[in-house]
Amino acid sequence: MALKTMGKTIIAIDLNPLSRTSKASDVTIVDDVVRALPRIIHHIKSVGGEKTSKNAMMKDIDAFDNTKNLSKILERMQNEAISRF
Repeated sequence: MALKTMGKTIIAIDLNPLSRTSKASDVTIVDDVVRALPRIIHHIKSVGGEKTSKNAMMKDIDAFDNTKNLSKILERMQNEAISRF
């Protein structure tokens, strides 16, 4: 991705955890953007909002394992699909 080559951190909101965007992102939120944004804003406000330094936020993002996150999401989706039958 062009943004990665520029050294940018990529946070994606995507309904498909198997998409190229989801896999290439630093942080993937698997949800609908209309539903996800209010939750993101609420979370940012609850952890300090503008008082939280950029360095602290980047440290959290750098520690985030997106591959592990996507694996957990796929496992959860599979378990929910199986439980419906």
